[in-house]
Formats: sequence, structure tokens, C-alpha cells
Amino acid sequence: MSTVKEKLSAVMPGARKPAEPQGAVGVLTVEPAQVPKLDQLRVALRARFRLPTEDDAPPANARLLGMAFWAAACAFGGVLPAGRLMAEYLFGSAPQWYIVATIVIGIGGTSLIAAAFASIHRAFLPWYLLSAATILLAANIALFYAVP
Repeated sequence: MSTVKEKLSAVMPGARKPAEPQGAVGVLTVEPAQVPKLDQLRVALRARFRLPTEDDAPPANARLLGMAFWAAACAFGGVLPAGRLMAEYLFGSAPQWYIVATIVIGIGGTSLIAAAFASIHRAFLPWYLLSAATILLAANIALFYAVP
């Protein structure tokens, strides 16, 4: 009894026969391309952003102190746009997009700072995240001075 592939290869000259599977019979192998992209992303994020466990060595005090000072500077710098945001929300003299933009930028910066502390055991990632948060804070302060 012949299969459909064998019949097609007999009809079509020059057609190749399918390759025989190699390896042990019944063993399922998964190619990296077959893993869904969402699972790959989940594994990558878990490896980079995870809270430390008891097995992890504590971060260096200088590293933790430097990150804390940087985050505190961003927090104190964010008081200026946050104060104006509250005044604009209560008295309503600024355009509506200013309120939305300030809130979105502020939440983004806060999320980046939290992610920096979650990735404290990585070499350079916390510093990159704190730098991105500082850039967002600078954008928020620029909006503070640009919008009348």
C-alpha cells in the first residue's frame, strides 16, 4: 500500500522523497523555532527581571546606595511636574493632552525605576533603566516649562 507522497513522487519526476526521521523512535524533539514567541519572551523576562532569592548574594552596598540616590533624585525632580499636574487638574487651565501626557510619562518613569530595582543583580541593565527614567523625567520637566 503506497502513501500519497509516494504516489505524487511517482507522478512528478524529479520530486524528492521525504527524509527519514533520524534518532530514536518515539522521542519528541522540539526545535527552537517551534516554541511560541510569547513563551520565549516570558522566559527572557523572567531571567532578566526577577526578585532575588535566598540563594542569591546580596548586591553591593555601594550599588544599592547609588541606585537609591538616583531614584530619590528622580522622585524629587518629579515633584515639580506633579505639582503643576495637580494644579492643572484642579483648576483646568492647561490643554487636556498635557494632563494625559504627564501622567503617562510619569507612570513610564516610575515603572522603569521599579524595573531597575528588580534587575539589581544584572550588570548594566539597572543603570540603563535608570537612565531611561531620567530621560522621561527630563521630558516631563520640559513639558512643564513648554506648556503655558
